[in-house]
Amino acid sequence: AFEVFGVPISLTVVMTLMGFLVGIVVGATPGLAGPIAMAIALPILISIFGVNTDALLPTRTGVGLSLRTVRTKTHKLTVYMQSDAGELYDLENDRHERVNLFDNANAAPLRAELEAMIAQRPDDAIGNQIQIGMA
Repeated sequence: AFEVFGVPISLTVVMTLMGFLVGIVVGATPGLAGPIAMAIALPILISIFGVNTDALLPTRTGVGLSLRTVRTKTHKLTVYMQSDAGELYDLENDRHERVNLFDNANAAPLRAELEAMIAQRPDDAIGNQIQIGMA
């Protein structure tokens, strides 16, 4: 998330606003509207409607990245499958996901419960997909 004057703003809002601004510039430039419009629209659509980030190709992140996430009404856990790292957030008390509880000893039972949920659904993992663009 980004902050403007201390107010958090989601990445979706930032990408949408940037898309509109660039779209205005592109729309005023003859011949650029078609190809550039698609380049602008794709990230906006992905940010608004979501994208599965189970596996990101090395060309997108610098290294291969394999993630698994589970979200409940109160918590969200993301596990990096190639390491012992991850992120765990209390969505009721930390809605902007700023305090990572993943390595917090007090959150260990909750982390184990959420990791068990991920382990119960191995077929939900989606492998590498076809890459679209270089962004």
